[in-house]
Amino acid sequence: MSLVVREEGSVPIPEELAEEFGIHKGSQIEWERTADGSLTLRATMSREETIRAIRGAGRKFLKPGESGVESFLRWRQEERELDDTY
Repeated sequence: MSLVVREEGSVPIPEELAEEFGIHKGSQIEWERTADGSLTLRATMSREETIRAIRGAGRKFLKPGESGVESFLRWRQEERELDDTY
């Protein structure tokens, strides 16, 4: 794929690639020079995007009606009961 650098130094990202990789206005892009001298780029998530992506990820492991804190405390209690060093 060939792109033309704009006057202000920006490079347009094709719409289909932006959609595929979740790139939008304000997205962070990391450039890296590889050992052979070529450049690679990687879209990285902002802190807010990362938090949104992982928020609630553990809910599927909770018992119905149980909060994450309750689950953690129950797990710690079970660990104490199994460990003789407590």
